[in-house]
Amino acid sequence: MSEYLQRLKSHWFDQHAIRSGTPSYQKILSKRLSLAEYRAFLRQLYHLTKVHPQALARLAARLTGTQRTMVKGVLRHAISDDSQQERILSDLHTLGAEEAMTIRYERPLPATTALIAYLHYLLDQEPGIGILGYLYHLESFATLEGETLYQALLSAGIPQEALTFFSLEWGGDGPKKKLKMTEAYLSEMIVTSTDLAGVMEAIRTSTYLHAQLIDQAILSGTEKAEFPIDDQELRRMKTTAHPKLPNLYLAPDAD
Repeated sequence: MSEYLQRLKSHWFDQHAIRSGTPSYQKILSKRLSLAEYRAFLRQLYHLTKVHPQALARLAARLTGTQRTMVKGVLRHAISDDSQQERILSDLHTLGAEEAMTIRYERPLPATTALIAYLHYLLDQEPGIGILGYLYHLESFATLEGETLYQALLSAGIPQEALTFFSLEWGGDGPKKKLKMTEAYLSEMIVTSTDLAGVMEAIRTSTYLHAQLIDQAILSGTEKAEFPIDDQELRRMKTTAHPKLPNLYLAPDAD
């Protein structure tokens, strides 16, 4: 492992140690998460994971010169991430959760929006290497914590058949392979100490915002949180109403 990658790994462990002490995360690890809180957690993971394929595609589009050798790998990474949101929807359906029918029309909670916005901010910066810090955090988190989270949720009474996201997307060898892919991108793209500093800052910010997402998501499972409707999504579905949203009406588009 290169010196740069070793420093990133150490930095991630330091940041994760700070953020993993939050009450909500400790509630998961102590096997006390309720079914309602688990559903709320899945809800926000859905909103986060559904933007990843397009974000990775944007990264691939920015690769030029010698970096073009990574295009195929990044696009494969994007395609493999596309299954994550479907796993989450499947888990919500298994639980009989009503939000499985409405989640496509919802806007995420503020903490989730902040993390998604940060991802797009990183993509808009030059030279765009910061997104690898975001990606490194998520793949490290899935690799090192995925199995622990799965076992804790199982012990909390969450049905195994409603844990396919954690067992299949954050379990097994999948996360390890994606982490190795991310390390390969970093090895290719980190050239200067300035590059390294940008990735380290992205790791620090991503771990912080991810912890906020988990806290707010789980808290929303114990409160009557409001989830505004994204009417643009409804319009894209070519509908004027939805059976689960009886009070919502959208005028049909003009011919």
